[in-house]
Amino acid sequence: MAEPTAATPHGVIAGTHWVIDRGPGAGNAGGTVVYQGPPADLLHAPQSMTGQRLAAYIGQRGRRFTLS
Repeated sequence: MAEPTAATPHGVIAGTHWVIDRGPGAGNAGGTVVYQGPPADLLHAPQSMTGQRLAAYIGQRGRRFTLS
């Protein structure tokens, strides 16, 4: 089974029911679960780089975009 990568489109992450985010960085700097739960709460996970990028992605789309 292929592992998810940092290149996963943010729209795909936002459309899921549950996220497991490993980090805090990539490669040897990662590997720790920094967040697991619904994508809406990921936006408020301070250690999650994915959450920060997802928040920016949603901010660019305004109110037309909602999380699962």
